[in-house]
This record gives sequence, structure tokens and C-alpha cells, in this order.
Amino acid sequence: KLEIYASPTKIEGEVTEPRVGRPAALDDERMVRIGARRLASAYGGVVEAESFLLDRTPVTNDEYASFVRATHATPPAHWLAGEPPAPALDHPVVGVSLEEARRYAAWCQKRLPTSAEWEAAARGPAATAFPWGDAWARERCHHAGEGTAAVDDHPEGASTEGVLDLVGNVWEWSEADARLA
Repeated sequence: KLEIYASPTKIEGEVTEPRVGRPAALDDERMVRIGARRLASAYGGVVEAESFLLDRTPVTNDEYASFVRATHATPPAHWLAGEPPAPALDHPVVGVSLEEARRYAAWCQKRLPTSAEWEAAARGPAATAFPWGDAWARERCHHAGEGTAAVDDHPEGASTEGVLDLVGNVWEWSEADARLA
């Protein structure tokens, strides 16, 4: 069974001073610039995606645990004693609701990507079927039924801009994009 995780984005001009207990709002090593592009969406319609920043990897259990500790948010139900499983600290956090994902993103001074932004990141500037191109390649991503994997286990599945885990491992939360309704 696949679960959901949050992948926050950051829009230019929204950077503010980090507050105590929060991660830096803009970390160049953790974020990737997704260039503006016109996208014929798989959901129908054509949208213009403005340039934005997206985390290079899904939010990990370790990152989400920092949020839980700092804010006293409710941890995912499968965490024992409110802590993520030690062997899975670098795996994507799962069992997080949309509202919890939004709260995490806000705590990081970010927001969730829209569905159009997520699709633009996943399909790349050439609008390919997969982040790595048009041909399916099982070895480039983690598959359902295998649990989760570390967020950097499949570097060969990265998008042309360097985002990992856009296919496989877990599902991603995004905000609805009215242009695709």
C-alpha cells in the first residue's frame, strides 16, 4: 500500500527570516529550481507553470520528526512512542494527512506544490512521461509492495532538474490547481 508525503515548494519573494526551531526557509542544497514552462497536463488542459523551487527529495521521517518535536504535532500513528523507526529515518514520512502536510510546509516557511507544479517537475522541460524520459524503467524507482526506501536510493530516477522520487516510493500531496479542474 502506498502512503502520502508532503513535498514543500517555495515561491520567489516569500523568503522570510527563519524563526527559532524552524529550518532555514531556503536551502540551496535541499531545493531545486524548476523552470517556467507551458504544460499540456495529463489531467487535461494546458497551463503555464511559473518558475518555482521544490525540495530535492521527499520529506523524510527525520525531518518530520523535527517538526513534531518543535510543534508538538501528532506523529504518524505507526511511529512507536512518537518517534520514527530508526532504520527508516531517511525514508519518506508516510501516514500524514493533507492538513498535516500543509502545517509542516508552513512550519518550513514553504507551501505544498500545486498539482500543475508537481506535474511540471515530474515531466521536466521536455514533458516526458517519466522524470528520466519516455520509456518505463523499473530500476529507476521504488515499487509498491516493497515498503518504502531511502529518498536517495534511486538517483538514476531523478528528473532532469535533479528532483528524486517523483515516481514510486510514495504518493505526494499537492494542492489542487483550479486551471486543471
